[in-house]
Amino acid sequence: MSLRTFLCTVLAMLSVQLVASQPVTPPFQYLISMMATPSGDTIYSVLQVDTHSNKIKILISLPEDTVPSVATAWDRGADFTTQSLVSVRNGSIERVVPDDHALYPLKYITCPKNKDYKATGFAPSSPLLANTTTNRLYGTCQGGGPGGGGTVYALNPVTNGLTVLHAFIKDKSRKANVPAYPASGPLALLGNRLYGITINGGQHSAGVIYSLREDGTGFKVNYSLANKQRLPIGLYASKSRLYGLYLTAHRYDPVLFCYSPSSQGIRTVSKLDHFGMDSMGQPTPRFLEVAPHTLVILAGTLRKGHLLLQVDTCTGKQTVLHDFRPRWLTDVVCDSGSYYVSGYNPFKQRGFVYRVTANTCTKLATVLYIHHTVKVIPVK
Repeated sequence: MSLRTFLCTVLAMLSVQLVASQPVTPPFQYLISMMATPSGDTIYSVLQVDTHSNKIKILISLPEDTVPSVATAWDRGADFTTQSLVSVRNGSIERVVPDDHALYPLKYITCPKNKDYKATGFAPSSPLLANTTTNRLYGTCQGGGPGGGGTVYALNPVTNGLTVLHAFIKDKSRKANVPAYPASGPLALLGNRLYGITINGGQHSAGVIYSLREDGTGFKVNYSLANKQRLPIGLYASKSRLYGLYLTAHRYDPVLFCYSPSSQGIRTVSKLDHFGMDSMGQPTPRFLEVAPHTLVILAGTLRKGHLLLQVDTCTGKQTVLHDFRPRWLTDVVCDSGSYYVSGYNPFKQRGFVYRVTANTCTKLATVLYIHHTVKVIPVK
């Protein structure tokens, strides 16, 4: 063996050892857990899940004065400078940095008791949409604003500057059918346009699908919902299509629909007859696209609880991944083919975390409120 070959062999062995000795950073996922105090107040906590070891710890618990009727919505990785979570809660937008375990206020959106709500809007309960290209967060307020019918806003997470992109006009005559009151679900981004949905206005006063450019210009109504398409919930963007949910007239069974901006109407994907839509303040249903033409949805009612449901968007076929009834689900993430689900048991007033795979559902931890402290109790 030549000296050159010997040195190359030694260097290769050393490089393999160096690579093997480097610490592997465990993947973390973040879930929102919900529980209740003995007095009946609702508490939300941010949980960090190590998907390698299935260990769970609390990053932070939101204050006890959280208004139960205002859903806490989170956007992951939306800070653009560090890994963070952004919440919309009680009229304010706040950031949680996992390493700091603390809340940092980004922007305060005033409540109806303050006169400034006429400028920015109030009830910002929609999950935020992040665009890493423009370094902006986008959301909606369900009421208020210059026109009284809610707003679409953009937030710069670096400067904390908030810009109202569009103000909806409240239709006082109830005859003009002017679009108003954005739905509680998130906005969607296709190309350079933001898409959203309202619960009022349009040709049949049932709401509209609207769009506008990211700078707020070019607002237009893309589609007016029909009479049988009531109480729509926000949109989810997949390639060139949008997916959403609405209720049929006089029924509580939600319909999953597909809308393409290039088409003239919406297509019914599937009637989700396994459970009813939530109309009593539960968190907005989550959409996860786990494969091409495959959506995973969680939703439900206080009366029936929640299911984790998989839908083939081509055929409409539904597969129940797990039936959590009568428990409620508050959040779900997907990691390496496993679903990590957090929720709430209304009878025991405690939260939980489950890991759901194709064939199993394993409880990982219980989240309890004990003596003014939130604790995670692992399942042994």
